[in-house]
Amino acid sequence: MPCNQARALLTPPERAPIVVLTPANSSTVFMEFGKAPPFNLLPCRSATDTDCGAVAYDVTLTFDASEGAVGALSNSTTDMSGSVQMVAISQCAAGTACLACAPEQAMVPGSCAPGVYTLRCGDPAHAASSRGGS
Repeated sequence: MPCNQARALLTPPERAPIVVLTPANSSTVFMEFGKAPPFNLLPCRSATDTDCGAVAYDVTLTFDASEGAVGALSNSTTDMSGSVQMVAISQCAAGTACLACAPEQAMVPGSCAPGVYTLRCGDPAHAASSRGGS
């Protein structure tokens, strides 16, 4: 079988979407108790939203065999922001009380007790392998 025909039969690999935190370099946010965060922490509904905390997209590579044996690669980007969820991850030592603060709570001044919280965002369909921020 010629290589270009064999490539056409391959199933694209299952990949997790790429999650990008917004604004840039926002992987750590310091919030003063009783005050709103400096920007919206909730995920974006689309990649064009500007007042939100994370966008997601997937890049698909396509092989075009019409270029002969060498072929050509092209890519397309799909906005997957609407499928992103943000969840609170509680990390605490055994036998101690865990602080928890849902992302929606964090947006309301004074609704979360002072402490350190970790929020993870990603596509739930690829929860174990989402590429992106926490």
